[in-house]
Amino acid sequence: MGTFLTLEGLDGCGKSTQAVLLARWLEDYTGRESVRTYEPGGWNGGEKLREILLHTNLAPKSELFLFMSDRSEHVMRVINPALKADKNVLCERYTDSSVAYQSGGHGLKFEYVVKIMKAGHFLEPDITIFYDIEPEHAFKRLRERQGHDRFEDAGLTFLKRVSYTYRRLAKLNDRIKLIKVDDLNVVQVYEKTIEIIKNSCVLFK
Repeated sequence: MGTFLTLEGLDGCGKSTQAVLLARWLEDYTGRESVRTYEPGGWNGGEKLREILLHTNLAPKSELFLFMSDRSEHVMRVINPALKADKNVLCERYTDSSVAYQSGGHGLKFEYVVKIMKAGHFLEPDITIFYDIEPEHAFKRLRERQGHDRFEDAGLTFLKRVSYTYRRLAKLNDRIKLIKVDDLNVVQVYEKTIEIIKNSCVLFK
């Protein structure tokens, strides 16, 4: 059985850059193939759901359950088969994103969204790295990007609510390892991530 790692954080925190570096490192360190994936839409056919979720204004509950549907297919088609084939899976965004964005961002009750995540019986990651960036810093980075989705365009107040909820989750769950990234460069974040993963003892379970 492979190892399941997830990367979380605000848009602009550097998840995608770290995912590329970590996938290579994981293969070298463990000798197992790495599958790098993402949510929403990280499965064959999921592009349509991704387009809807990122670019269509939805009611919060509709958005939540559409993310749940996407995740169900993602786990069944990509994550579980890879893990059973003894591959590492590195996923950008997973259940913690749903809690942070649909609860913190869009105002659904925290306990309700957590309960819905548990009801989905989704596979729990072995470890989650939360790249904690100050909302103001993330907002500045997003302003410098092109081609925003509706989450990236939601504004600073929205990012502050999402950030608060991510930090709340990190305090409640030992699986989530927090790295403050504001004053670190890409290499420093990468080195800290590797150190945390090695110390977690999840790679050779």
